[in-house]
Amino acid sequence: IRPLYLSLSGRVEAARTVTVKAETTGTITTAPATEGRVVEKGALLCGLDIEGKGARVRVAESEAQTKQKSYTATEELVAKGWANETRLAQAKAQLETAQAALDLARSEYSKTQMRAPFKGVFEKRLADTGEFLGPGGSCGVVVELDPIVVITDAPERNAGQIRIDAPARLKLSDGAETPGRVRYIAKTADPTTRMFRVEVEVANPRNAIPVGRVAEIRIQTGQGDAHKV
Repeated sequence: IRPLYLSLSGRVEAARTVTVKAETTGTITTAPATEGRVVEKGALLCGLDIEGKGARVRVAESEAQTKQKSYTATEELVAKGWANETRLAQAKAQLETAQAALDLARSEYSKTQMRAPFKGVFEKRLADTGEFLGPGGSCGVVVELDPIVVITDAPERNAGQIRIDAPARLKLSDGAETPGRVRYIAKTADPTTRMFRVEVEVANPRNAIPVGRVAEIRIQTGQGDAHKV
């Protein structure tokens, strides 16, 4: 028994490409990310006028802490019989109001901080320090290169042989090979070419495989008899 493979030509694409955009209005005051460098998930890419909203978060945090202490103290008084349930209910309502105000302040602050949605390469900066952004204004483009995806098209006669998670191997023009797996098979053919889109996911931990390269993909489609020669 030997494995059977289907060889197809494909092109390397990024797993995800996202343009990070502003959710609020303001002038960019910080832009620490560098084009072409890897950024971790949550890394700050562009920050808007943070002083006012940051101060509101600190005030709300202080108020919430004060109300929490007051509520805890009132609970102890009620337990000892020195305060009634009405006073405890009032303290709880004040605490909940303070926590809601803190949540709102944090939400407003987060809108001023445009961060990487996933680990990837900060491919292109679209706005820099001093520029004004409105809601929907673009900060920059983040590209996920690990894993990368090889896109290929399978003829109708072969598409039915391919299975999700089937083992595959990527071979680049320089001869380098790396394993992968089938992650997607189109259910409908392209109306013009009658070909079915197939995506093969390949690990790319050092971002060594660039987007745009042409590659050969060998997808395991099953097993067949081996003949001794």
